[in-house]
Amino acid sequence: MQIYLKKTCDNFFLPLDLRLILLWECQPRMETPDQEIKTTTATPLDKSSPTIVVAMRFSYFGQSGWQSDFSKDKEQLFATDRLEKRFFLFENIALASLAAQTNSNFKLFILTSADLPTWAMQRLHDLCQRALGLDRVAIKAHRPNLARKFLRIYLQSLGVDGPITQINLDDDDGLATDFIDTVSQRLHISSNENPVTSQPKFISFPRGYGLVFDEHGHPKELFLHSYRYINLGLTMTATAGGQNLFSIDHRNAPKRYGCEVVKERTMFVRSVHGLNDSRVTVTQRWQKIENWRSESEILERFPFMRLIQG
Repeated sequence: MQIYLKKTCDNFFLPLDLRLILLWECQPRMETPDQEIKTTTATPLDKSSPTIVVAMRFSYFGQSGWQSDFSKDKEQLFATDRLEKRFFLFENIALASLAAQTNSNFKLFILTSADLPTWAMQRLHDLCQRALGLDRVAIKAHRPNLARKFLRIYLQSLGVDGPITQINLDDDDGLATDFIDTVSQRLHISSNENPVTSQPKFISFPRGYGLVFDEHGHPKELFLHSYRYINLGLTMTATAGGQNLFSIDHRNAPKRYGCEVVKERTMFVRSVHGLNDSRVTVTQRWQKIENWRSESEILERFPFMRLIQG
């Protein structure tokens, strides 16, 4: 059994909660040119804890590893209808999952396009401020180039002595509430057990959920799946000026440098819909979860799942 979801922007997402839309429409708008939108300068994290950065791309037009048609066509990438739907997922899954973390000792780096429409740049700014506060978020808008270059520049700007831990998260996916805390614990154990090295170190979390949306934007089915070196939630610790998550092959780099695989618990939710930036299909290896809407363990560790059920 294999399900293919049609790639189309037409009638894909209807609002799941009209209150959210009304709330958004009531917010004052600031007509600010793209180049004037700024975020607070990054500040060092707690020196007693590891430096953790969640790395994300939001509609970036450049060389970043995306495989979708949208990534190659500015008109499609910046279409209002597509951006509105991506913002819904970004706010209610990705940002909501980060705001719900039990350990808030992390920063969020977002790479976006300098050509992102003004209204979208402002909304991106506003949503991040509301969810996390701009002292924890760096939104960097750049012209087409290598994504890895801009992540490296940001990591170096933190002024951190020693390695930095990066976590990969797409703008439509979410992490379990204990994800950052789990990473911190694994880093602490690893630092005590392993010698310091200049080589990157990886942690992979294979087990997660696939949340499938129907053509109207309603959550339809939930599946459990496991991929040993999935990019979602892949965690890499390396020096700021060295390799980073936007420069490596997520399937091969962990094998080459070594990787701790943590598979005891499900650690993420991957959204599956017609606007995915990477090609995702439901396959026979995906295990359907019945009655997931009332599963307390799922809802407790992924509280945003309650909000998007409609």
